Amino acid sequence: MGNIAAGWVATPIAAALVCFVLLFVLQNVFDQQVYQPVDYELSPDVLKRMGEKGIPTEDLATLEGERFTGATTFRDQIREIAKFTSEQEKTVISMAEIYPIEITAYKYADLDTNYLSEKQVSSVAGLFGSTFQHRWQLEDVLRERTDDWKMKPDEAINKIDNEHLQAQMDYVISTFKADATIDSRIRD
Repeated sequence: MGNIAAGWVATPIAAALVCFVLLFVLQNVFDQQVYQPVDYELSPDVLKRMGEKGIPTEDLATLEGERFTGATTFRDQIREIAKFTSEQEKTVISMAEIYPIEITAYKYADLDTNYLSEKQVSSVAGLFGSTFQHRWQLEDVLRERTDDWKMKPDEAINKIDNEHLQAQMDYVISTFKADATIDSRIRD
């Protein structure tokens, strides 16, 4: 029994040490990025959007324009000044996440147009040169441009269609994710 218990303790510790060493080698020897920090900001656009979704923003106005690195840091700051339900808190964090997007012809060439409808493709092509700081901004613009991007009513019969549509949206967003240099241009 003692050997089994020792194995339960030793295995996760050994796995953690091996992972740490391998990640260290990847980052420092092979110059590979192993951690991508995520920033959050309560910009005026984000506060306006939250108000439209029925989330009270009065208390959050004190954090307007501040940047936070990491969801935990951002969440802790929110909790200090406002009381939200768990669902509202998730929405605030999701809306404030900075996810720079730039629609370029170069990245458009990588887009699998067979995965999208003609109207979806043309709505994306009509945005060449546009930049967005948050995922939801691109989602809103695409949904305004064509009904092919609009979710169906939240009913059991539409679940598969909505999941497919969200997967298409996620695909487009990840295709046009901007690099770090674009992120700094959007900030300025």
